[in-house]
Order: sequence, then structure tokens, then C-alpha cells
Amino acid sequence: FHIHCALYTSFTPQPFAMNGPVFRSLLLLSAIHTAHAETPALTLDNFYDVIETRPVFVKFFQPWCGHCTRMKPDWDSLAYMYGSDASTVHTGTTPLIADVNCSEEEELCSIVGMDGFPKLKYYLKGEENDYDGPRSLEGLDGFVRDNLMRKCQVDDVAGSGCSDKATAYVQKWGGRDIFSLQREGMRLEGMRRGTMKGDLKVWLNQRVEILAQLVEKRGRGDDGGEL
Repeated sequence: FHIHCALYTSFTPQPFAMNGPVFRSLLLLSAIHTAHAETPALTLDNFYDVIETRPVFVKFFQPWCGHCTRMKPDWDSLAYMYGSDASTVHTGTTPLIADVNCSEEEELCSIVGMDGFPKLKYYLKGEENDYDGPRSLEGLDGFVRDNLMRKCQVDDVAGSGCSDKATAYVQKWGGRDIFSLQREGMRLEGMRRGTMKGDLKVWLNQRVEILAQLVEKRGRGDDGGEL
């Protein structure tokens, strides 16, 4: 018994390297319960001004709709993850996640046209598009990240228009091993649970996205040399 006990207590678990998709999914797990504020609401007075200024992802809903109620926690978490709150409706260039309550905004919902609830639409430079993809938090986040959010591509820093701050971050972490990248990603994910201004949340999301790309790059077997 004593021999087996000694062997067991001397064992040191080795880190497990996750690939990019697994890493992104793990980061999302703790975001599911991090929504600290209501998703910002758009009205007829501000709707058309807002959709002309930035990408907007909108959920049109009715309070009596059971599907809308079940979707609310994931939608609120999505809004929180992208720094969307009442103070950011008229500021910023990043995607805005918003609600329209059709029981209060009957005219707006009539103009847009509703054939069921919840109705999800996204707007790029004012152009309306229907969203028919998955409605889980992971699916919604993947859509925003891939279609609405301007990303700093770690393999093309200059060509993808990375900011100076993002470029410096890529250079700082580009040569790190996969375990260091994952640890930093989890540290940043923990920061999502605290209260944070919209612009700081945007920069946090950008860093998480850069790290996820670097993890995926390492998972493909790319070396850790300079990018």
C-alpha cells in the first residue's frame, strides 16, 4: 500500500494541448453565465442611424414568446462578450448586439417585417440580412467573429489592417508555445467576468481572438518563430 501511495503522489499531470476550435469552445463555457447587464434596446428613433454606422446583430422579440425567453441568456451573454450596452449604442465600430422589443416598437417591427419570433437579422452598412444559423452561444459567437468583426489576422498583420496595439500583441505572443498561449487565453477569459467599459471589452475580445488564432496555428504544427 505504501509503495502504491508513493507512486501516486509523485505523479505530475502533463499539460494537454488543445487545438484552436476546442480552445475557443472552452473559453465560451465561462462566458455563458457572465452577462452583467441587459442587451441594449433599439427603437424607431435610433435604429436606422445605428445600422448605418457599424455592424449590428439584432434580435426582434415578443415578451410572450417562449423561444425568445429561452434564448435570452445566450443572447445577453453574447452582447456582454462584445461590450454591447446602453452606453455603446452610438459609439464604436465593433459589432453591436442589440434587441428590439416588438411589443413596444410595433411600427419598427412592421416596417422590417416579422414572420415569427425571435427574428434575428444582421446589418452591414445599413443593408439588412436574415440570420438562419445556429442559436447557441457558440454558434452566435462564431458567426459574429467570422462575419461581423474585423479581425487582426496573425498570418497577415499588415494586410488585415491590424492596429498598432494589436500588431504589438501579435509580436509579443507570436513566438510563445501553445501552453503559454492557452494559459494567457484562460487568464483573459477570467477577466470577462468583471465589470469593464465597452472599449476595454473590445480590446479584451481582440486579444482572445489573436490568442485563439495562434493556438490554432500551433495546432497545425506551425513553428513558433516570428510571424
